[in-house]
Amino acid sequence: MSYKLSARLTVATTAFLLSACAVRQIDTQTFVDVPVEVPRLLVVYQPPLQGAEGSGPEGSSAAQRERLSDALGESLEQRVPAGLTEVGVNALFVRAANVTTVLNSRTARSAVSHVLYLRIQDDRQECASAGACSYRVTLRATLLRSGAAPTLWRTDLQEAYFAPSRIDAARFDDLSLHLIKAVAPILHAPAQVAPIR
Repeated sequence: MSYKLSARLTVATTAFLLSACAVRQIDTQTFVDVPVEVPRLLVVYQPPLQGAEGSGPEGSSAAQRERLSDALGESLEQRVPAGLTEVGVNALFVRAANVTTVLNSRTARSAVSHVLYLRIQDDRQECASAGACSYRVTLRATLLRSGAAPTLWRTDLQEAYFAPSRIDAARFDDLSLHLIKAVAPILHAPAQVAPIR
């Protein structure tokens, strides 16, 4: 096989895999009238707890799951606050292993009006043969009023099975952009709000 033909097949395969990564919004539930007025939003991403029972697919390595979680967290941190700011929502992003501590903090109770809580709801692994595995991640987004337990809105964003792992950054950027598109219509900001510092 010539080098040019091999390069074309690699490009075609990568393009196919990228197009296959269609994010689906599933199981959306709204418990209040939308859009919700949100002066200040705290976006909290909770990485999966290490060694949590049922937190990962059987046979998946802890290192691989941690790498996927970190890549997703990086993408969410880079894309979500900026994307929400573009649609007029003042957002601050934090990663927290213990979400309860963040939600009960003075900042969450006094400086923000709402919390968008993000976590991996599910991650599945499929292996065609040894070393040829792919994952599908489902991200759950839950909107809460700061200091109040009831859920205002919730949705799951599920990506397609996707390989190879070297393009995790692109797949999670896609997931982050779909999250912004899902959240933006349910939020609106008051006319004048000072930015979070």
